[in-house]
Amino acid sequence: MNAAIAGLIGAAIGAMAGIVGAFVTQYLQARAAARNWLRDKREGAYSNALRYLLRVHNKRSQLEFTEKGLTVPVLGEDVQKNGLTT
Repeated sequence: MNAAIAGLIGAAIGAMAGIVGAFVTQYLQARAAARNWLRDKREGAYSNALRYLLRVHNKRSQLEFTEKGLTVPVLGEDVQKNGLTT
């Protein structure tokens, strides 16, 4: 009887370890997937921001100097009324 009880306890411990392992694995995979999704969204946002910044930079008509000696790109009226369609 002692061997049967020991076997039952061992099987119960093994089953619990398997269940806990499955939950931990599922949690870690979900966390990694969420991290990858967030990274992809950030990459898309940065890519679009850079694309539009470069588009505006390439469409500038002239450079204007400020009082502090800085140059500021200025969009001409032709670009402003036509929009940034490229």
